[in-house]
Amino acid sequence: MSAVRLRPRAPSTSTTWSAGVDFAPKTSGFRASVTYYNTHYSNQIVGQNTGLFLSNPTFAPLYSRYIIPVNNPATCVSGNPATYDPVLARFIAGHPALYNVPVLGACSVNVIVDGRSANAATTFQDGIDVQLSYTLQTGIGRWFVSANATRILNQTLQTVAGGITQDVLDTYYYPVSLRGRGQIGWSKSGFGVNLFVNYVGSYTNTIPLPGQPQSEVPSWTTADLGISYAVPKGNRLLGGLRLGLNVQNVTNEDPPIVLTRAGSNFGAYDPSNANILGRTFNFQITKSF
Repeated sequence: MSAVRLRPRAPSTSTTWSAGVDFAPKTSGFRASVTYYNTHYSNQIVGQNTGLFLSNPTFAPLYSRYIIPVNNPATCVSGNPATYDPVLARFIAGHPALYNVPVLGACSVNVIVDGRSANAATTFQDGIDVQLSYTLQTGIGRWFVSANATRILNQTLQTVAGGITQDVLDTYYYPVSLRGRGQIGWSKSGFGVNLFVNYVGSYTNTIPLPGQPQSEVPSWTTADLGISYAVPKGNRLLGGLRLGLNVQNVTNEDPPIVLTRAGSNFGAYDPSNANILGRTFNFQITKSF
């Protein structure tokens, strides 16, 4: 068996539509928006699971485009391409970068498995986005409150045309069905303070350590804080200067522990839904002219 890893790729394509309703009474400071979205991706580039290609005869029709049978004759002599099955000889000649040294045991090759990344997958996602906000001007400053949430209703994946369609929502590596972010902010005379709360919903660890069952990964809630001061532009020397301090994960919340194994790779957390940096500080100075 032989395998290669490079394939010319075509652009992925998508079809998206959405419908929404906005509600914003005049002079009320309140605004609400609800949007339904529907997205279908095709020709997505994915790595091929070559372990499936030959594992079951029923998979042959699905992966036939990635399997090239080789029938070397009894007179085949390894190291002499003229004696190979012409299919194998043409393949080796056409991929000199892969075979820059003589192929050992070429006569024992029975099949060429094309394990290159390919435009093979189809995914579908639909969901609802909700945005709420309220602004209030008072004698002690301007207040702003908002809440944004996304609820994914469906997330499916078909890794190869004609293959099974998998429900991958709320599983490891794939989107979590519920995310949200809330904010409360205050500003006055160039000063501003904003507090954010972030929420990532729970999901299932579908690639646990060997011998361990699949388990639920708990939700993760963190808070961010931003403090800023902007010098009024009327100030000739410092006008347009802005100072900002941002603190992410103010309470230093640890990410959920997610013990996984994928092949020879082990993991202890899910980088697609959390980070291990803990509390971080960021100080900014900007000047506009």
